[in-house]
Amino acid sequence: MKKKILLIASTMYFIALNAAAQTGPNLSGGANGFLNGTVKPLFPIVLGIVFIVTALFNIGEVTGDQKNYKSFFSKIGIFVGSVIIIRLVLQWILSQSV
Repeated sequence: MKKKILLIASTMYFIALNAAAQTGPNLSGGANGFLNGTVKPLFPIVLGIVFIVTALFNIGEVTGDQKNYKSFFSKIGIFVGSVIIIRLVLQWILSQSV
């Protein structure tokens, strides 16, 4: 009984999603406004907070009796590298014309 209800609900959801996707309004202007007005100004702030939290979680590597600076700096380096890659990919995607 539960499987049948779940199947019917998921089928109705996908039908409604398909209908909404076919008749959806043009959202490019609203999306660009949201990107330029909200996401771009908040991106450096969120990135800084995440960097501080990452550094605080990894600070245990360089304190105490067993200091491991290589592990600390490699984890921070991986974080910085992944942020740079994500930024470049997003910049490339946004530069593509639709």
